[in-house]
Amino acid sequence: MPIRTPTNYSNEPPIALRARWIVPVASPPLADGWLAVDRGRIVSLGTTPPGQAQRIDLGNVMILPGLINAHTHLEFSLLERPLGEPGQPLPDWIRQVIGYRRSMGEDRTKAIAAGLAESQRHGSILVGEIATGDWQPEWYQAGSADEQEPSVQVSRLVLFHELIGFSSTAIAGRVEEAQTRLIAGTSQLPAHLTLGLSPHAPYTVHPALLRQLVAQADRQSCPLAMHLAESPEEMELLEHGTGPMRKLLQDAGVWEAGVIAPGTTPSDYLRALTSGRSRVLAVHCNYFSAEDIATAAALRERLTVVYCPRTHAYFQHARYPLAEMLAAGVRVALGTDGRCSNPDLNVLEEVRYVVANHSLPVEQALQMATLHAAEAFGLADQLGTLEQNKAAELTVLRLPEGSESADPLDWLLDQRVQAIDWRKATRGHIG
Repeated sequence: MPIRTPTNYSNEPPIALRARWIVPVASPPLADGWLAVDRGRIVSLGTTPPGQAQRIDLGNVMILPGLINAHTHLEFSLLERPLGEPGQPLPDWIRQVIGYRRSMGEDRTKAIAAGLAESQRHGSILVGEIATGDWQPEWYQAGSADEQEPSVQVSRLVLFHELIGFSSTAIAGRVEEAQTRLIAGTSQLPAHLTLGLSPHAPYTVHPALLRQLVAQADRQSCPLAMHLAESPEEMELLEHGTGPMRKLLQDAGVWEAGVIAPGTTPSDYLRALTSGRSRVLAVHCNYFSAEDIATAAALRERLTVVYCPRTHAYFQHARYPLAEMLAAGVRVALGTDGRCSNPDLNVLEEVRYVVANHSLPVEQALQMATLHAAEAFGLADQLGTLEQNKAAELTVLRLPEGSESADPLDWLLDQRVQAIDWRKATRGHIG
């Protein structure tokens, strides 16, 4: 089930976009560059305008490969502030999430629409969404809050259908649910949607259920995403079978002693998730040990860690081991999580946070939201860099007037720099 896009520009004439800066990611930035596009594909880029294409000067902008939000929860997009309080223990916060979900009703569809519109405004062209419960494909129709001027920036959505079942009695039902979703996904989903599976977390998924879901994903060639090593409470449950996370499961009436063997580690889950051929996104991974980092690096062919920086900061977790992961060769992509733990869905703000708090070069942080994320979804041949024959799914940023920077990538750290809908800017010139 390859990740799909509905975008079809076969009837458009060739165009050439001029920008103050073009940042290919795969090569150094180009000043006053031209990007030629034909039928939705990049034909060329350089400093000389192509001769056979309609030229469109976008002005004082920067063109990037399309930004990718590898992990989010759009159902919380109506929240004006995160749930709970900063530094709150995760089990207590989960109780508030459950309560909020029960109160949403029909607002859930409005929240998803608002989240899609916000993602579009911030320049995301692919979103890895955790889809919960009885979600319907029509909730995820591409478009904009402004129906008269529909945006086309979010051209791909990967919906990871979330599955929860910690008790042994729930396994058969969840396996059937996954199978039903996957079978429907091969024929009933709109063309811009791709389906994956998300066994939620170690504290909500029986190990036997996890094995069967991995096998199902393998048979359908669909991606997997799982929250892992997210909190101290989760780590205590894995190591000792005790603590507030166990109390949460007991209160829900699903706790079964012995389901998680004492001394279980995140590495055990990494190996289980990658036992098939599916691509795997391990989300958060806030409390990876040196052993877990080594395991993730060894499994890099199919495994990507998704770091959600501002969500990590909201819970005031221990220092994130980003430097250790990168040094070991772990592939790391970026996600916003949802507005339940983050102020917005702007992936560029995650890039800025990483640079400011991890002393990382801008270009390396940008790769996490472009090339590394494209690799995570198996799309590096189409997305992640600006190169010939790749998809022209771009993020275009408006730069401040009357200012210069010695290094154009420094503009990415300026909060005045925000995405624009480049296709809206070219309307009247093409199509």
